Amino acid sequence: MSKLIKKGDIVLASGATVNEFGIKRIHRSLCKVVEVGKFDLFAMYTTDSEYNKPFRIPKCRCQKVTVQKTDLNSTIKEPNEP
Repeated sequence: MSKLIKKGDIVLASGATVNEFGIKRIHRSLCKVVEVGKFDLFAMYTTDSEYNKPFRIPKCRCQKVTVQKTDLNSTIKEPNEP
């Protein structure tokens, strides 16, 4: 639930571009939480960009992403491999 989001978390932020005919395009981006309020939060995109600055988004449009430690050396197993 969005109540568990705290500063420093990674979230999937969702939004949409709307025109006079309805929803034109749905946007989803990974973001890092900068500050958390009661109903909204400030986040920044995780990608490096010269235009990356904090933006405000409602908590209900964000989903917390749990980042787990992974083994970057692991390989894909073929069906016949043990």
